[in-house]
Amino acid sequence: MIEGDPRPKQFSKIFGNRTLLGHTRERLRSVFNDDRLLFVVTKDHDQFYRSELADIDRSKVLEQPANRGTAVAIITSLLQLLQHQPDAIVGIFPADHYYADEAAFASTVKSAIRISKAQLDSIILIGAKPQWPEIEYGWIEPGSAIATSCRAKVFGVSRFCEKPPLLEARDLMRNGGLWNTFVAIGRAGHS
Repeated sequence: MIEGDPRPKQFSKIFGNRTLLGHTRERLRSVFNDDRLLFVVTKDHDQFYRSELADIDRSKVLEQPANRGTAVAIITSLLQLLQHQPDAIVGIFPADHYYADEAAFASTVKSAIRISKAQLDSIILIGAKPQWPEIEYGWIEPGSAIATSCRAKVFGVSRFCEKPPLLEARDLMRNGGLWNTFVAIGRAGHS
């Protein structure tokens, strides 16, 4: 318990005077206007996000009646978006992350958007260079390089490894594996 109660970490003030959700909103402001964001939340967490999202139009807050996990939250939000903008380029941004260099993060997201617009049938997943062989994170093992018109390094994915044991995490790190940020950019649907 970070704040003395059982609140999820995205509603905790771990870094400074903002919650991780607050940091997420702030870092996305340099890439998107608030009217381009959709917040997917769970009704049970209302006490934690109500004031933090008070300035957001209620149509931009998708409240799940119960926590059914990340996949259901993503699918629900994509289904809602597909009704109005089936060819939109969308991004998925977990609200329980922190990035020390928000300018680099914004630049990476902008590159991912450009790549996604050129590679309409691909999902761009952002990986982070590991600082240590973390066993509580998901990892990406990069595949072959993909040529793009951007300066960003783009690779296929050879495999995913969720919370590997220490020896495997060390091997992944030594062999160029990346931490999976779960930040994903891609087209919502097909024309």
